[in-house]
Amino acid sequence: MAFPDAMIFFVCQFHDLKYLREQIASSHYGFTTWQKNQLHAAVNVLVYDRTERKFLKFREYMRHIMSVGTGKSSRQLTSRELRCHPGQNVVTLGNNTNNRLEASWKQLKDMVNAFMAVDECIAGILCYQHQQEKSFKNCVYNLSVVYDPKYDREMRHHAKLVSEHACELVYDDYYFAITKAKYKFHEAVPGVFLIQHESDDEDALDESHSEYSLTKSDWSCSCLFMTSRLLPCRHVFFIQKALRCENIIPTHLLNSRWLRISLRSDAEVPQFTGEPFGVSRVLKESTTCWDSSRKFREANYLTSSISEHLSGLGMREYRVAMATLREVDARFRHGEYDIITRTDSGSRELTISGELGTASGGLGSGSTELDSCLSDVRSDGIEVGTGISEMGASCDELVSNNAALVTEQHFTDEVGSRVEEQASSGNFNTQVPTLSVGGLESEFEILSPPRSKGRPKQKSRAVKAKRKKAVAMVQEDMAMHERQRNLATIREILKGAPTYESSHECILQFKAYHFDPKPKPPIAHRTALLPPTKPVMMPKEIVRVFPMDLLNKYRAKVTAYQRKNPGPPETDIALEILGVGIFENSMLALMRQWHATTKTLKRIQRALTWIQQLDFYRHTIASFNVEKDPDLPNKLKNISILSVEKTEVLELAAKECLSDSVMQMVLRKQFGADPNVKVVDPAYLGIYNGEITTETSHFSRVLTGVTKDTKALFPINCNNNHWCAVLLDFQDGKSYIYDSMASSYLNTVRAAAQKLIMMIPGKHRPSRRMTIYDPGLGVPSDSYNCGVYVLLAFELLCGAGPLGHVNKNILQLLRYRYMRMLIEV
Repeated sequence: MAFPDAMIFFVCQFHDLKYLREQIASSHYGFTTWQKNQLHAAVNVLVYDRTERKFLKFREYMRHIMSVGTGKSSRQLTSRELRCHPGQNVVTLGNNTNNRLEASWKQLKDMVNAFMAVDECIAGILCYQHQQEKSFKNCVYNLSVVYDPKYDREMRHHAKLVSEHACELVYDDYYFAITKAKYKFHEAVPGVFLIQHESDDEDALDESHSEYSLTKSDWSCSCLFMTSRLLPCRHVFFIQKALRCENIIPTHLLNSRWLRISLRSDAEVPQFTGEPFGVSRVLKESTTCWDSSRKFREANYLTSSISEHLSGLGMREYRVAMATLREVDARFRHGEYDIITRTDSGSRELTISGELGTASGGLGSGSTELDSCLSDVRSDGIEVGTGISEMGASCDELVSNNAALVTEQHFTDEVGSRVEEQASSGNFNTQVPTLSVGGLESEFEILSPPRSKGRPKQKSRAVKAKRKKAVAMVQEDMAMHERQRNLATIREILKGAPTYESSHECILQFKAYHFDPKPKPPIAHRTALLPPTKPVMMPKEIVRVFPMDLLNKYRAKVTAYQRKNPGPPETDIALEILGVGIFENSMLALMRQWHATTKTLKRIQRALTWIQQLDFYRHTIASFNVEKDPDLPNKLKNISILSVEKTEVLELAAKECLSDSVMQMVLRKQFGADPNVKVVDPAYLGIYNGEITTETSHFSRVLTGVTKDTKALFPINCNNNHWCAVLLDFQDGKSYIYDSMASSYLNTVRAAAQKLIMMIPGKHRPSRRMTIYDPGLGVPSDSYNCGVYVLLAFELLCGAGPLGHVNKNILQLLRYRYMRMLIEV
């Protein structure tokens, strides 16, 4: 090389992306699917970024991604620096490549291809051009405005005047000027301001300590943005805001090229100079040799139509047709391609001979009338009109007469299916579907080979949404990498006794992987038997966790592997997640622990928000002491998030149904010191799908030593979503059942109460006749407070003062009362 140290600067961002994407997809580097997705998204941000700091930051993150799974950053996409950020200020009008204006013609490939005749090519191009012109006019004259929910009054007024692209350009500088900008300016001479950025923050848009001049008369600035794009810049917005002008965006000074009204104004269409197009005839396509792909498409089109026709026949006709096809197949295998014999009722036969493989696809000369018909069709040419106006005027007719666009192969199929009838009558139909262009006398047929369907194309909107989602994920991962947040950080935090105060800021920053499409089933390996080409992912390389549903599947995979290969413990098993990497089972267990911890932290957050929303002064409860504890939020923040017993208290916050353990903790706290109240653990008594589950030994132990002054409380959890109760008053000798919603569970609760009464010694056994207990609380309007109603019913039975009807606000205060009661334990 003559210049070994020379650096090439790619002005065209489109080709930058193309080059980098090709390198990422190359098998030379050995990237996994996850690495490719990360690099593709990082490349989009890298190329389109406007600041050098972000460019360097993303480049460093790309090096980290390339080193994941290898322990080193030896795989580099290029040995030269790719500095793309200065090109963002080049005037492109939204086009990021030199040929972007022509890139919109890629849709023309759907109408024109290499197998078309010249006349068909010309007609298709003119038709597409006419469609694009009409579409452009519709967009220009469409009475619509740009709407974005993030726009304020200034931007909404600006959006009524300019295009959507101009709004996006202006909004970035506008938002920066009114929120983050830190400028100092002074009026050097009358009417001329000098403005300078005095901050070195990361969001300074690479203009730290840069000074620009601004003329007040026309609000023109010397910065690169305004001189290149001819739009108001952030410096104009900042000074307008500082001077308290009426409008921050000077819309009256916008350049005419951005205004919608300038597009809609009448303008003379430039006339073409010189002579019009010459008049000539399009010659017949010469005979050429087809490749195997085109031969297969031509033959496959015909055989597919036969198969579709046979699928709609009855079984009798189907068997006859299949026998004929087998005979044809046998003849073709023996090389008899030029004669196909078909017996019609055993009386006569029709022979069709033809040239197979000609460029025009004709049927041949088996019949004189048919040959003459086809030869007339093939020999007709087209006289291209005397001007472009005649061809352009016919484009609407071309679009509206799509039925006339047929292939010659399809035409020959239709003719072949009617050969027998026309041969017997001697009358061949020579009417071929044709297309009349521009009122010309000549007629021609549009010829096009059958095209393969292939995979359906994604809409551009879906592609952009998917790309934005990938870019957002990469930006989040890069931020985690900068803060050195990874799976090793989670392990260090969960080693001790973490609390909400010490761990929520770090733990809640992690997010789950998003797989699109769903990943394939993992492959289990022995860690000690892994080859060197399959390294295990290190905890410091992982900044995301797997979703919980996938972790459950991975746990089942480990269990199945142990069942099939007994011996190795779970810690010696690694799972290969296809497209991502190889993970040890201990890392997957750590991810499951992260999910449980995150759930607890979010419940504490919800409880803290719930406490702030409670109104302790509007509702006063005389018989139940509900006071606000200012230290309760701090107590919640300092409980151990790994302690199941302490975190279960959070079920009392907001709108959760109480569990068996929380119900037992509240009852033990309330009545544990009273010897005359016997409480049965709800874990030993339950109703599930109408079946009663009891623990006789537990009841016998609890009910030992009952007296006439004893009261027995039996909370019953029905189907784990509804609470009922059985209340026994030995002093009055009465038995009560209680259901706050009077649901159908009451019948099953009655049967359970009768079983419980029979376990009590006969001397103190109460009446077996059940009475529905009415504490006077009313009927709840929701289903999650049934446990609170049961707790209140127990208190009222044991001597608490009357409470009366309760509403949702009072129930929330009572939940706070029970939570405070348990936190103080």
